Amino acid sequence: MSSGGFLESLRQEKAKAAALLAKREQALGTWKADLESLKQELVRLLKGPVDEGLLTLTEGQMDLREELLGPYTTWTLTIEAPAGAKVKVRPKGLHVVGANGRVDFSLGPKQVMLVRRENGQWSWVVHGVRKNEFAELTEDSLLEALEALFSA
Repeated sequence: MSSGGFLESLRQEKAKAAALLAKREQALGTWKADLESLKQELVRLLKGPVDEGLLTLTEGQMDLREELLGPYTTWTLTIEAPAGAKVKVRPKGLHVVGANGRVDFSLGPKQVMLVRRENGQWSWVVHGVRKNEFAELTEDSLLEALEALFSA
């Protein structure tokens, strides 16, 4: 290979790397915006119980690293009941099997998953007999998920 051919090969490699980085940054920006919208929706859906003093919300941050997105910082929520039990809400990642993003709600060993589907809607994963089914994120479905986690 001549030096001109080698340099052209390096230019092409550099262009591909720049395009990949731009695509990654766009995907990460969209994912972080979607997560922020979800957090705001969760806060909105829980406003009634929070205003009544039935639940307390505490926001935090966590660092994630995904192979296709690299490292990034995102939010966490802790939902606390009056007796002190705490549900932890943690984004798990954009690139997950069977969904376009996942956020886990957990209390001890109990866990429920909220996934972002192809249409961009957030839905609960409901384990069916033959396959997983999905339930739309609503105030009622959120309270049902929390009830399942908080129940002994």
